Amino acid sequence: MTHRTRELSERRGGLPLEEVSCYLCGEAPKSLLVDDPPFKVWLCGSCGLGFTSPRVRADRLEDIYDLGYFSSESAGDFGYASYAEDATGYFRTFERKADILARHLPKGKVLEVGCAAGFFLKVLEKRGYDVHGVEVAGSIVTHARDTLKLKNIFHGPLEEYPGEKGSFDAVMFWDVIEHLPDPIAVLKLARTYLKPGGWLFLQTQDVSSLTRRALGAKWTHFKQLEHVWHFSPSTARELLSRAHFDVVEIRKRGAGKDISIGFVIDRVKRFSRVLHHIARLFSPWARNFVYVNPWDEIVVSAKSRVD
Repeated sequence: MTHRTRELSERRGGLPLEEVSCYLCGEAPKSLLVDDPPFKVWLCGSCGLGFTSPRVRADRLEDIYDLGYFSSESAGDFGYASYAEDATGYFRTFERKADILARHLPKGKVLEVGCAAGFFLKVLEKRGYDVHGVEVAGSIVTHARDTLKLKNIFHGPLEEYPGEKGSFDAVMFWDVIEHLPDPIAVLKLARTYLKPGGWLFLQTQDVSSLTRRALGAKWTHFKQLEHVWHFSPSTARELLSRAHFDVVEIRKRGAGKDISIGFVIDRVKRFSRVLHHIARLFSPWARNFVYVNPWDEIVVSAKSRVD
């Protein structure tokens, strides 16, 4: 690994770091997956959870999302190069996510935690859902409110969300739980907004995937500033069980994304400078989009337990 992540961290104010242990097992034996000073990524030898330690201190993690996260100069290591400009790809991606949701919940009142620019909520709004969103990054909330004209977008953490408890049919976390210092606490809080037996949908990366094992430390989801946990189907089940949800389905089909050629060109830098120079020959088509599913992410559908 290079020291790009260290440089990014320093440019973001030298955010304080902390050591952590396995979130599910505590002080269990672990093996090193990534050595990216000052960060390391570990794999728990007991449950298989991946985790970053040291990592940005829990009370400062939210700070990184308004520091160029959605217009990153080094998206291969942190954030997105031009999130709002990639609307075409995100709309296509979220149409597939909406199809997954619709199989379980054809209509209803839904809340997306970490809604970013609002692309998924806009897809659902057009399908007749009553949509609401929560997002901590003010820089991207403006796009959801002003460009997509979404009315029910709250800027702030879920802990401060003023929505009505027990009123939602579903809560969604797309590529969010791996960022949360205490995902069980947040999932339990999200559950309070659901009707009895309400739905939870989430997507996250799969550290147990063949893709991750083949790519090793160069796996694209190893982004140490932001990804503090790396789940798998088994650890996702355990996580949700502890938050009082029962998993209905875990799937990889439909978990891919429509990405721009420019995104591919940027990501190739992680693997080889030579390949990156070759890939740059495709720059004239940078704004074209292709569907890619390397089978290294999972989409989980779960229902809240009725106490």
